Parts: sequence; structure tokens; C-alpha cells
Amino acid sequence: MRGTITFPFEDERWLHPGEREGGLAHVFDEVVDPAPLVVWLHGTNDRGPLHRGLGAKGFDLRTLVPTSFLVAGPSQTRDAASGSRLWTAFDLTRFVEAVEQATGRAIDRTRVTLVGHSGAGCNVAGGLLSPLGAVRPCSVVAIDTCLDARFGARFADLAREVPVHVFRQTRVWPREPRAFEETFGGPVVALDVPGDNPHDDIVPIALARVLSGAVEELPPD
Repeated sequence: MRGTITFPFEDERWLHPGEREGGLAHVFDEVVDPAPLVVWLHGTNDRGPLHRGLGAKGFDLRTLVPTSFLVAGPSQTRDAASGSRLWTAFDLTRFVEAVEQATGRAIDRTRVTLVGHSGAGCNVAGGLLSPLGAVRPCSVVAIDTCLDARFGARFADLAREVPVHVFRQTRVWPREPRAFEETFGGPVVALDVPGDNPHDDIVPIALARVLSGAVEELPPD
């Protein structure tokens, strides 16, 4: 199957009543089995839309990911007003299995990249920081997420198991990442992002760097 497919994924848990098929996957014509996969976790999203970042208003990862990759993500609208309640205990393995079932395509378990934006990296027990299972991402990409000492320590724990890349934009919400970097054990990549919405506009820039291999892996010692 090729093109865009929607499918149920934790709908009763993460969507408001009446909403359905929160999962979305896009299969490009060039994708072959087993396919590398980019898994996208959006940020705060109280009451919608479904499929933020994957076709809803704003940037669309389907236009940003290399066509040799499959790209997919779940949706959360219920309890999605705060990053601290986003994607609690997200199960990456179950999501990869759901993508395979919905698309009929095999996923290369060694080439799963987990990408989270904004509030997707603001839950110490969820999102990018959810417990790892059988599917272990080849890299975790945190884009303009929470940057205090507590999250630095949590990302440091994660970086001992898988490569972690952390990006922030410098134009709005000026933050001092020193406390994060001290507990993380590595630097945050700061990008001067042009445009009216650097918080969103940083996503394609950061993602392109990671998928092209133009960043160093900098886990803590």
C-alpha cells in the first residue's frame, strides 16, 4: 500500500469522543521493504487537529522526509493542553506494529528515528522519554522541547541507551540551556531560524540535519 493511510491507535485513550483513526502513515513510491521509519510525536494539541504535523494546518512532515523513508505518527487531543500530560507511556513498539499492520509494509527495526517537537519532550514519563521496548530507535530527536535541569537528566538517561539529538531555536522564548546541558552532558544545537514562527520552522531544519547524518552523536559520558 502506498500514499497516506489513517488507522486507529489508542483512540479511546488519546482522542476526544467522536474522533477516530488518530494514527497516520505515509508510504512514498520509493519505499522498499524493510523500510526505515520516522515516527513523529507532535506537541501540545488540546482539541485538535488530528494528524498535527502530518497534513493538518502548518508544516507537513510528508514533504520533509526523504522519499526512501516511511513516516508516521499518532494523534493526541484529549488531555493535550500541557506537555506534562502528552504521550504518557507511549509504546513505540506497539506503534511500529500498528504501522506495519495498517500499511502492509515491513519496518526495519534498526532504522526507526523517533522525533518529538515542543511538548513531546516535556513529559518525564512520556513522549520522547517513554520507556524503551523491543523497538529501540536508532536516534531520538528532540526539537525545541523543555530545557531545564530535570529534563537534561532524563535525556541523559535515554542517551546512555540510544543516540539523542537536541535542538532549540533562538528567536522566541529565549532560554538559557546551561542547566540542561550540565545534566545532559552534551550541548544543545542552537539554530537561528528565520521566519515568523521559528518554533515550528525549526522542525524541517533540524530533521534534515539528522536524516542526512549532518550532526554528531553526542550522548553523555
